[in-house]
Amino acid sequence: MRPAFRIAALLPALLCAARAEDLPVETYEETLARMPAWLAERAPRAAAKAFSVDPARVRFLDLAPFANRSYGDTVAGDGKGGWTDQGENHLRHAPWGPTDCNGVPFDFIRPDQNDDRACVMLRSKHLPDLPDAVRGIAAGCKAEALYFLHAGAWVEKDAEGFRYVVHYADGASETAPMVGGVDFGDWWIDTRRAGLARTTRYHTGWANSESKGFHVLRWENPHPEKTIATIDIESACGETIPIIEAITAELPDESPFALRRLKLRGWGGAKPERHDGALEIVLPDASRDWCGANLDLPEPAPFPAEDPAACDLVFEANGGRTPLGVVGPGGQRFQVAARFRLEDGTEKSGPYVHPTIEGDRIDEDPATWQTVRLPVRLLLPKNAPSPVSSLSGLNLQYRMLSSDRAALRVRSIRLEPSAAR
Repeated sequence: MRPAFRIAALLPALLCAARAEDLPVETYEETLARMPAWLAERAPRAAAKAFSVDPARVRFLDLAPFANRSYGDTVAGDGKGGWTDQGENHLRHAPWGPTDCNGVPFDFIRPDQNDDRACVMLRSKHLPDLPDAVRGIAAGCKAEALYFLHAGAWVEKDAEGFRYVVHYADGASETAPMVGGVDFGDWWIDTRRAGLARTTRYHTGWANSESKGFHVLRWENPHPEKTIATIDIESACGETIPIIEAITAELPDESPFALRRLKLRGWGGAKPERHDGALEIVLPDASRDWCGANLDLPEPAPFPAEDPAACDLVFEANGGRTPLGVVGPGGQRFQVAARFRLEDGTEKSGPYVHPTIEGDRIDEDPATWQTVRLPVRLLLPKNAPSPVSSLSGLNLQYRMLSSDRAALRVRSIRLEPSAAR
């Protein structure tokens, strides 16, 4: 019995060895050839940025004439120093010039060319000798949105710390109050916020190696058709020290895919809304399976290649709100169909297609966006009476509702030459 037992115990190992011998032996050259693809599959994926602003459509507002504070300080509480007058507790290693801050270009002031004045700080109970406002920051442009790079010290939560007053060329104005913990945070950035469901409107913009820096907030301009003449910044003169580093104006997008120009129609209980620079397809409790939204373009979008089949439809997607107000649940399942203008002037829709999503699914992190890419050849209508000339609309349809009914967010819709070609 003992020899038989030993043979039975060895059988799995012998079988594995036999199977291993049957496997083809890879040469050194073959291993080397497949190494780049192997490494690419396992490389960490860079997180998408909170915003996606086209650098060709921005204007930097010049804050240098209004800057009144340096980044550094030497003696705490002497009333003569820079930053927040806390000595060594100051900001280090800030960049100079145009800098990408979480997807938004900002122009950092060069203190060496501005009498060591690097940012705007306003009066608070902690620094009562600072001005209570700066006025007349020149804009002179139309803007879809304004992006503010700012922060605070001794931030008073849920209280207005300061406000921006936007003056239009026609004499009208809009006021944007900035509430602590909602529209901006402390310059000591709380890294524990990363990856959590957000209840705030701002995102980390730039931070140094000590996690100190500025936040970025997008302010949707309610009058993009008007020219912004000037902007004022006013302190609430409370506990919070307002700190403003830069302002960027996003010029109006006149492309067919511009979010403000799209005609939105929801169906099946879905409600499309424009929210924070993205399209959000909201699902109330009454939403049904197979609901969605139609996006009608203001004019047909031409293809960037002569052959429509050589193009891709590309956009970025993210998880949105649930009916309970939770932000960021992922896993949304959706399909896309396109409507095309034909050369004979008629329109025809193609089939619904399940898209390829970066990372295979929309994740649960509201701070990241996944790239969605769809070959146009899959979206083209079957048996069209004439060739396709342009794209005239899109339909986004939930394929299966999740139990939490989380919204789908979409931004940066565009046509690109096919990546496969």
